[in-house]
Amino acid sequence: HGILLHYPGQHMLRLKQSHNPHNLLSKPKKDCVATEKPRAHVYMPPELLVPVEVPIGVLKSFYLLPSLMHRLESLMLAIQLREEISCGLDNCSRSSSL
Repeated sequence: HGILLHYPGQHMLRLKQSHNPHNLLSKPKKDCVATEKPRAHVYMPPELLVPVEVPIGVLKSFYLLPSLMHRLESLMLAIQLREEISCGLDNCSRSSSL
């Protein structure tokens, strides 16, 4: 990657994924059996790591963003479609979440 290490002989740190990514806006189906995926590990030299002074609760809330953005996009598309279907009619009784 074109990175020049200051200490090329240093030991590598074995890092694991901090969370299990999934869609947080939908409930898992009851008939689906959750299969445990093997955790992938990455090896990094310690000098490339940067400490982040963010509480773990805040960090975990960032995991909601992809699901939240997908839901907002779906609702916006539903509103646009409802406006196109109504063709200017004032009586639009269907909600965007439908």
